[in-house]
Amino acid sequence: RLKPRRAMFGSSRLWKFRKALFSFFLANPRSVSCDMQFAQLCRSNTTHIAWPSAGSQLPLLGDASPVHNDPCIWQERSQAEQDALAYLRENIMEFDKPMMQTLGFLMDGQDGDGLDSGLVGPTVSLALDAKAKYAWADRIPKSIYYEYVLNYASTNEARSNWRPLITSALEPILSALPSNSTVNDVVVAVNSNLFKVLGRDGAEIFFKAGQTPLIFDPMSVIAFGYASCTGLAILFVNGLRSAGIPARLAGTP
Repeated sequence: RLKPRRAMFGSSRLWKFRKALFSFFLANPRSVSCDMQFAQLCRSNTTHIAWPSAGSQLPLLGDASPVHNDPCIWQERSQAEQDALAYLRENIMEFDKPMMQTLGFLMDGQDGDGLDSGLVGPTVSLALDAKAKYAWADRIPKSIYYEYVLNYASTNEARSNWRPLITSALEPILSALPSNSTVNDVVVAVNSNLFKVLGRDGAEIFFKAGQTPLIFDPMSVIAFGYASCTGLAILFVNGLRSAGIPARLAGTP
């Protein structure tokens, strides 16, 4: 959940982080290619969100033992938003609790005093938008999507509203991909373009050793145009999450 997991950093090679510092929970990437049946029956849209049924006859992220013929579970968009917000609230990291109001979590009847438009609002909205935009995102089980796509943070980096910026930067690239693209296709597209489209003055964001903890949250990395392993890894994870791909930090000591 959103509670901190062990994340170990230390590699000084950008190629290592691009290969190793993310995780997809996919036994077989080809299993998430959108077949015609799922594309027709279980595609999220502006009013409803579709989730793969646990017993679907369609392949779900390596699940090779379908049980019955119900391919999807539907939620109204408004209910899905409430559900996602509740998940973030219930699984908030301990050190985020003192600033829950600033993040946009308000208790019933609480006066936000201008703080009720925190980052959790666009986080939820854009995470669900990705399911309506991209067919590959609709193949992700709800529990994994909430844990590794909806999540607004990876570790103790500064909290910021990074998702709208990254989503906007990647949208032309992702929209150009075929609807039957695999997760591998999307990862390659993000990895090949993210650091270019977010770079300053046409320059690609680059690796610079020893920047953590001064520069490792995504907005600082974008502003400065460089970071060491942790900052680049977090930015890459956020790029994948913006594309509706489950990702988390993982590294070596």
